[in-house]
Amino acid sequence: MQVFARYVRPRQVAALCALIPLALVLAHLGSASGAAPPPASLVLDGVVYDLERCPRINAPVCNSDFEGTLGNDRGIVTSTLGTDGAPVYAPATTSPTTHGKTLFDTWYHVNPQYNATVPLSLTLSLIAGSNPPTYRYTNDNFWPIDGAGWNAPQYPTRQQYRGDDGAQHNFHFTYAVHSSFVYQGGESFTFTGDDDVWIFVNGKRVVDLGGVHASQSATVSLDAVAASTGLVQGQSYTFDFFFAERHTTGSHFKLDTSVYLQQAPSAVTLARFAAERTRTGTRLVWRTAAEPGLAGFRLERSSGRAFRALGAALVPARGQSVRGASYRILDRTARPQGHYQYRLVGVDLGGSTRVLGIART
Repeated sequence: MQVFARYVRPRQVAALCALIPLALVLAHLGSASGAAPPPASLVLDGVVYDLERCPRINAPVCNSDFEGTLGNDRGIVTSTLGTDGAPVYAPATTSPTTHGKTLFDTWYHVNPQYNATVPLSLTLSLIAGSNPPTYRYTNDNFWPIDGAGWNAPQYPTRQQYRGDDGAQHNFHFTYAVHSSFVYQGGESFTFTGDDDVWIFVNGKRVVDLGGVHASQSATVSLDAVAASTGLVQGQSYTFDFFFAERHTTGSHFKLDTSVYLQQAPSAVTLARFAAERTRTGTRLVWRTAAEPGLAGFRLERSSGRAFRALGAALVPARGQSVRGASYRILDRTARPQGHYQYRLVGVDLGGSTRVLGIART
C-alpha cells in the first residue's frame, strides 16, 4: 500500500476507487464484519423422573396424581421458582388434578421411593431460513423412556399402556431442563404439548399450562416479560423448563425457540468443601456452582485407614445444571479432638460416582 501511494496521486486514487463495483465493496465489508453463522443445533440436557400410577408395579410407592382427573389446572405451582430449582406447590391442600404437596414434590425431586431418574438430552435443529435463527424440537410420539426407569429390562413385569400410535409405552413421567441464555432482545419461544408445562425465566414463571389436557400452546416474547422478570440486555439468565406426561393415550412435545439456550456444564462444579471442628462433632460444609445430572452426595470419613460412608442415604442434590447450592452436615460421631479426612463423593443419576473434594480436620 505504501508503494502504491508513492506513485499515484490522491485524485487518481479516488478515481480508481469510483470504478470498483459497489457489490464488491459490500461483499468485503460483510466478510470482515459479519457474525458467525448460527450452529446447526442446540442440545438441552435434562432429567426424566419416571413415576407409576396407582396401583404400582415396580416403584415402591405409587403416585395418584397420574392417570387421574382430566382438565385444566392452572396455579398448581407458585409464580417464583423454588430455591432448590424446582417448582413449588401452591395449593394449601389439593388442586383439581393433584393430591397435595407430598406427592407433587416427587415430580421433580430425586426420591427412590417414588421415581426412577433417566438422563435425557433433546437436540433442537435450526429451522432453515429462520430470522432470527430459531430452533425446533418436535415429537408427536414423545415416550422417551420406553424400556427405562421402572420399565427397565430387570423388571419382568412393567406398567405399560397403549398409546394413540397403537403401541405399548411407558407413560407417567416428568421432565426437567435447566439451561441459561444471554438476553439479546427480540427473542421468543413457543411450546405446544401435553400435559402440564411450566417455564421459568430468571426464576419467574412465564408459562403455566398446568393440568391434564390435550395439546395446548403458549408463546412468550422475552421483550414482553423483560420488566416483570428483571431482564437486561447483555446479561445471562436461567431458563427452567418442566413437563409432565400424566395420562394416556397421547404424548406430544414441540418447542420452538429463538432464545439461544446454552448447554449445561458437563460436570459438577464444586466451589468449596471444608471440615470444621465443633463441640458436638465435625461440621461439613460445601457449596457447588453447578450440579448437572447429579442425584446426590455421599460423605466418607477416614481416620488413617480406608474411607467409610457416613450413613447409608445420599444427601439429595438441591442444585441445577447451571445453578449450585449450599450444604451443611454435622458428623456427630467424630471426636472433638480427632484427626479425620473427609471425602465428598458425587453420585450422578445413572449411579456413577466421582470424588469431588477432600477436607481434613
